[in-house]
Amino acid sequence: MAEDERKAKILVVDDNRVDLGIALGLLRKNPSHELFMAMSTEEGIKCAHEVKPDLIISNYHLPDKDGSEFCQYVKSNDELSSTMFLLLSGEQSALVKISTLSHGADDYVEKDVPGDVFLGKVKALLRIKRLHTQLEEGQKQLAETNRLLERNFKELTAILVKILDSRIPGAGERAEVARGIAEYIAEGLKLSFEDTRSVTFAAICHEIGKVGLSDQLIKEIPEMSGPSCATAYFQYPVIGSMIISAITGFEEAMESVYHQLENYDGSGCPDGLRHDEIPIGARILRAITFQEELLAKGLSIDEVVSEVRAAMNRMLDPSVAGLLANLLMEKGKSMPLDIRKVTVDQLAPDMVLADDVYSLSGVKLLPKGVRLQEHMIEILAHRSRKDSIVGGVHVYRK
Repeated sequence: MAEDERKAKILVVDDNRVDLGIALGLLRKNPSHELFMAMSTEEGIKCAHEVKPDLIISNYHLPDKDGSEFCQYVKSNDELSSTMFLLLSGEQSALVKISTLSHGADDYVEKDVPGDVFLGKVKALLRIKRLHTQLEEGQKQLAETNRLLERNFKELTAILVKILDSRIPGAGERAEVARGIAEYIAEGLKLSFEDTRSVTFAAICHEIGKVGLSDQLIKEIPEMSGPSCATAYFQYPVIGSMIISAITGFEEAMESVYHQLENYDGSGCPDGLRHDEIPIGARILRAITFQEELLAKGLSIDEVVSEVRAAMNRMLDPSVAGLLANLLMEKGKSMPLDIRKVTVDQLAPDMVLADDVYSLSGVKLLPKGVRLQEHMIEILAHRSRKDSIVGGVHVYRK
């Protein structure tokens, strides 16, 4: 039965049989009412828990507790708190009315009021109850929708990162680091929940456009300055924004990814925007890509911090750069930034393994902490041709 067609459940609690009969008689005039009765607070509480009424109509004077105490119990009970409560009394005292309403009663009416006034109050309270019920159901549906959207969002980002990581070594780790940096800077800038969510998504997917680049371009990363900004490599933000544009609700993330290589002083690409012309998400991504470029060169964390500070007002928004420098200093050498994933072909003597190296068959080839030598690299290369290395090779930055 639909909500509008369901009979409203009304519990009437009164130890006076005459008054109880009058109230029930008036309520029975409306066939949409399903009536229940009790003659004490104890009976009323028991019945209320059993039937979950929409409205309780209670006499103020009851043999075990007064109506205010009964109302207070109903309104403080998680199971019954949304029940509307109408208190009846033969008293005209303003103090009784105040006490009743202060304990949570939704309305108060004297027993000698005309029947149409009594029924009018009942009708009004039931209408409010229906609206409350509809609102609660709407909130539950919204919460479920948000839960599904959040789950889909997480699954989508995981898929995008896996696609990228399959082509570009270390992309998965960089995405995770980028997420942490974006959240830290967004919090420092006091961005809204929605803006933080958008920039976090953009940070996770900031390299996704590289799936559209050739293997040669991916291996030979040019310096991002001057005319080289126009090279094919730097089309990856455009490709990434096109991918994200297909995802409903992430228009701001798309803009951030598109403009992630804009420099604060206007020397970046693709549009040469400057200062506040650059979306805040893109300014955050520029700081992320900048530190990635520096770490790719093998700079230490201290050196990266110095370069980040030097880039303030040139390549980086000063507020964003300041927060990034603070984060790098806080985390120091313990940050995942000090670890990078490389392919076997990229291994070089004196690199130190940051994790155990396993083959696809489960054989442990080398333990964490080993400093690589030429013959070790040759053995790994030979082994990987027959039995692939699982997850690449993680090494510490020098």
